[in-house]
Amino acid sequence: MTDLSPAAQAIIDASNCAGSRIVQLHIVDALRAAADQVVPKGPKPSANSDYHLMNWTKSLDQYYQRQATRDQLLTIAAELEALDD
Repeated sequence: MTDLSPAAQAIIDASNCAGSRIVQLHIVDALRAAADQVVPKGPKPSANSDYHLMNWTKSLDQYYQRQATRDQLLTIAAELEALDD
């Protein structure tokens, strides 16, 4: 089996699906759905808006954190999808 990141390995271990490609692909779909539902891709806050600078900075920080979380979920999904049996 391919070496996995700790996050992907934890998912495989917790699901007991190491030998089941179909279950792995269902988990991939679930991770992608979670990324879309929990941290949907949204517009980046604009500096041209009516935000006070402090509020804009906070919104920008939150935007980048959400995108990082989304990217992590999608990275794990891609890693699991690329697994060989």
